[in-house]
Amino acid sequence: MRWPNWSQWYRKALVLIVLCPLMWVLSAVSACVSLPSPPSDPVSKGREIFFNETFKGNGRTCGTCHPAQNNLALDPAFIATLPPSDPLFVAEFTPDLKKNFENPKLMRQFGLILENLDGFGDLETKFVMRGVPHVLALRTSVNSNQGPRTGWSGDGAPGDGSLRSFATGAVIQHFTKTLNRVAGVDFRLPTEE
Repeated sequence: MRWPNWSQWYRKALVLIVLCPLMWVLSAVSACVSLPSPPSDPVSKGREIFFNETFKGNGRTCGTCHPAQNNLALDPAFIATLPPSDPLFVAEFTPDLKKNFENPKLMRQFGLILENLDGFGDLETKFVMRGVPHVLALRTSVNSNQGPRTGWSGDGAPGDGSLRSFATGAVIQHFTKTLNRVAGVDFRLPTEE
């Protein structure tokens, strides 16, 4: 067996010295950037959807108006802490939503959100301004003798008043990219998943 000469040995050692740490760094980086697996239990999955799902709309999530760090509610003091680029203010920086989507002045001053409870046929005159209550008792408001009653006294959900209809109504009302509110274009509707 012949020993390699010094220059061959030096090159091989240099390659090992450089490659080993490089491989270690690359494997550590890939571990950091790999996506977490989706939650499997229903509560974690619901939390993930509530706080992170934009439904391919204007950037808002349910957690935009129901932030965990403010007891799932909105008020002027909390709104004042948000950066101007927060999705809550989408009507201020998205031209298609500047008129008849929100009233930024009332939102910032009183924590009020615009709602079109009577449909979207007359956006200029048929709307109400509402505060954003917490959603902690939503489960108990759904279970009533009169059937599902989500929203403020049952008027917050279109259709059958179910929690699913409530989510659908929230996406159409608050997540749209334009006032046309076309499913598949301005947002994605909630599904069983």
